Order: sequence, then C-alpha cells, then structure tokens
Amino acid sequence: MNRFVRQAAVCASQDNGNGATGRNSYLYKFACSLNARGVAKADAIRAIGDENQAVCRPPLSDQEAAKCVDSAYMNPSGFSPEVAKRCGDAQRPSVATVPSLPARSELPARLLDGVDLSRVELPEPPDLTPAEQLRAQFSSMFSQGELVNVVTDSAHGEPRGAGQMVPVSSMADAEAAEVLLSMVESGGAWLRCNPTDGEHESHGKRAECDADVTRFRNVLVESDPEDAAGMDAGQLQEAKRDQLRRIVALRLPCSCVVDSGHKSMHAIVRVEDPGEKLTREEWERRRDLVYAVCDANGLPHDASCKNPSRLVRLAGALRDGQEQSLVATDLGAPTFSEWSSWVSELGEESGYRPSVPAPI
Repeated sequence: MNRFVRQAAVCASQDNGNGATGRNSYLYKFACSLNARGVAKADAIRAIGDENQAVCRPPLSDQEAAKCVDSAYMNPSGFSPEVAKRCGDAQRPSVATVPSLPARSELPARLLDGVDLSRVELPEPPDLTPAEQLRAQFSSMFSQGELVNVVTDSAHGEPRGAGQMVPVSSMADAEAAEVLLSMVESGGAWLRCNPTDGEHESHGKRAECDADVTRFRNVLVESDPEDAAGMDAGQLQEAKRDQLRRIVALRLPCSCVVDSGHKSMHAIVRVEDPGEKLTREEWERRRDLVYAVCDANGLPHDASCKNPSRLVRLAGALRDGQEQSLVATDLGAPTFSEWSSWVSELGEESGYRPSVPAPI
C-alpha cells in the first residue's frame, strides 16, 4: 500500500473537524501492532515518529505522537480491549486502518543501495542426481533423529493429503531417496520447513500443522515476481536469477535454496544457531526481522508462507516436467547472530532500523 493510500486510510477514520482523532487512532493502532510483535518501545517511538511525518497531514506534534506509543504500550498484548474484541485479540487489524507492506516497486533497497546486483556472483548449482539433491536438502535442513513430513500427492498442482513421516536417518540410504521420488505425482512434492512429530490426528487435524513442530529452526522466504503470468520462460528464469542475487547480496543464512520448478526461489533461512532451541515466540521475532529486511530490499515475502509448518518444494522432484532443483546449501552468513549483527552495523551507517518490523 503506497503512502497516498495510507493517507487516505487515515482520512477515512477521521470523526471530527480537525482530523486529530483520525491521526491519533491511526498511530495508536500502528503502535499496538509493533507492541504485539515484540518491538522495543524506544524503537516504536522512532517508527511512529517517522510514520507521523510521512503519512499524517498535518503531522501531530512529537509529544502527541509519543503519547500514542505510551497508550499502546500500556497493554501487554499490544491491543486495547476494544481493539482486541474487534480484531480477535492477536489477529491482524483491518487493512482500512493499519497499512500493509508497500508494493514492491516502492520498497527502498536500503541495504542494497549502491550494490550492482548484476555483479553479484551466483553459486554454482551442485552436480547431483535428483536423489542426491533430496538427501542434501534433508541434511541441510534437519538433524539426525528428527522426522520430516513429506507430501508427494497433489491435485491441480497443490499438495493433497497428510503425506508421510520420513526419518532423517532413512535418507542415509540412497535407494530410500529414489523410492521416495518415485512416489511423486506430476504436480511435484513438498516437505515441511521444520521437523514435526506426526501427531496431527491427536488434535483433530488432517495433516501436520504448527502444533506438531518439534524444532523452530527454519523460515521460508518465497518471493514471486510481479506479472509472472505474463512472462515467458526466459523472463521467468531471469526473474529467479534476480531473486537469487538478492538472497546472496543480503547474506541470508540459508540452510538451502531450491528452485521451485516454476516462478520462484525458495530460500530456507536458518534462524536457530548451534546450541540454541528457540521457542515459537523467539522464532517469530527472528522471522519478522528476516522478512523486514527482505521486504525492504526488493525481495518481498509471500505473507501466506510465514508459519513454521509451511510446505516447501522438495529438491529433486519433478513438477510438470520441470525439476525442483537444489541451487545451494549453507549459503550466506554462517549463523543468524552473525547475520543480524551485520544488518545492524549496516543499518547504523544508513539510518535503516530493521529491528522495527513493517506495520501489520
């Protein structure tokens, strides 16, 4: 949503002659969304100040804008009882009052300013058989002793059914990987981006879900090019190369990157460092930082792919005759902590504050 639409949203909420209520309400709800996502109050004050100057016409005074943050941060959940009732507590506020992310063409490439992406060196895809690609993907994303949910059935190009639970240890057998790939239907195959326990039926689900995740380790970054439907094969390939250049330039700490076999690269970003075991809340905070950086640097994430049990494309499988190929493993910064420190250092130089997520 661009700035002019956001300004229209503020105007639409006015209910008095001078518009003060509209501006206060808008900034208050923005601040509530930041609070709900764990943003520090000091960072929120800066973010609300920036938004006030950019969107509100005329802007509120700095003191009045800061009061909006004070009010929002009096509520531990980030939402007042009234807003929680209307929005379903932690659910997403209405687009009419809180702005969504800007469109891709309007996102400032803050960390990539001055970077000639055409000169970014792309990784050479590994020379592996389909079964070897699958095994390498398993090894990069999971640990021994874990279970992976793999879905090989599809309908109209979408995953179908609960799939099967595959022990990571079973992929030590090359023949087992070949057997798994032989079960793939024409629509391709998927695996969940984090390990699960196979207990979905115990809580009334038809397939593995977030409640089944046993380790909050990986985050999926999937970014589809604009106007993909109107692109020919060559244009799609170049769009995917551009995605990969940005993934490399941003030094995302990727377990692996997989070509979806269609219009996008799937970057599996490891946000859990060695020796850590993240809670879901910790995982979500790190996920939001990854998405904020990607969104601000020409790699806007698919908002439907943000949950920890999300399905990603299985390397080595065929999708309508096109291979879902493994592009790289262990790409980018070696750890999340090193990557986030790098982002912060660049942010201090440019004034970019990636610790503040975009508005919900």
